[in-house]
Parts: sequence; C-alpha cells; structure tokens
Amino acid sequence: MKCQRTACGREIQEDALYCPYCGKKQQRTAAPKPRKRANGKGCIYRSGKTWTIQVRVVRAGTVVYARKKCGFPTRAAAEEYLDTYTRTGVAPRSMRLIDCWTALQQTKKWQAQPLRHRMAQAGADPDAGCRADTF
Repeated sequence: MKCQRTACGREIQEDALYCPYCGKKQQRTAAPKPRKRANGKGCIYRSGKTWTIQVRVVRAGTVVYARKKCGFPTRAAAEEYLDTYTRTGVAPRSMRLIDCWTALQQTKKWQAQPLRHRMAQAGADPDAGCRADTF
C-alpha cells in the first residue's frame, strides 16, 4: 500500500497506522456499504424495542403484495426469519383461477371443513348425490 499523503506516496506496510517516512496517519478504507436487498426480499427495521421485517413487491409502480411481522428481539433473529418469510412459488398475477382453486383445496383450513360445506362452496348440491371423493 502507498502512503496517503500525496507528497510522500512511498510504499508502506499494509497494516501500518502511520507512515514511517512522513508520519501521516493512514486512513483505513471503509467497508463497503451493504447492498440493498432485491425487490421482494424484504427490509428489517427497529420498531421500539423490537425488530420488524417487511416484504413488499412492487411491479409497474404498484404494490403487488406486502407482508409484515413484528416482535423479533434481535436483528439477527429477524434476518434469520426473513428468508422463510419471503414469498415463494408462482409469481403474482400469473395464477389462473383453476390454480387458485387447486391451491385453496390443498390448504389445511379447507381440509378441516366438513364435506357438506366444501361441496356447497364448490357449487355442488350436497343433496344431489354427487361423488364425495371429488371434493
């Protein structure tokens, strides 16, 4: 490394705090600023005594979706959880109605409903004798 004083400019050791020739204090190069997360990867900020994460995806100037989770005791805990909190799977606005319907039927809440309610929501007449295994 070279001395930071332009008049000196001599080669000095990498870990030197001062130039041994002119005595100029050597400034450490600052660590690069952390890069921003990509769109949809979230942000972490402090809210009172706890940390909060927020995930927002913006497409064509409009917010497609936004999610927020609060109450993390440390920033490290929030960062660890952020990876599991970001949205995965099919991209927004690309799902067809049949894809949404199939995804709904696979949820635990849907499966927990009685068969009669599921058939009624699907548009079938529960008293008409439809096959129950299709719902």
